[in-house]
Amino acid sequence: MQTDYELMVVLKPLLMEDIKDKIIPKISKEVKKLGGTLELKDNMGKRILAYPIKGYKEGYYLVYKLTIDSDKINELNNWLKIYDALLRHLIIREDQL
Repeated sequence: MQTDYELMVVLKPLLMEDIKDKIIPKISKEVKKLGGTLELKDNMGKRILAYPIKGYKEGYYLVYKLTIDSDKINELNNWLKIYDALLRHLIIREDQL
């Protein structure tokens, strides 16, 4: 059964715009491969982090609306963990917001 989630990703701040523009389709392609859909909800831009992550004091925030089978979340989570351009990510069910 497809469930609605919110996905927040924090990108490395020094990425060039063309690289940032390529990240959205890569994440979307992975979600589609897992049978879900993804749409950009909010581009929050560059923000100062509460604490340094991997030596970075700033991050570029993107928030997505994600619809995917709940049994595929672990696969997506594992893929996001190894994606080099991301500093952090968080997936939350929309009914738990």
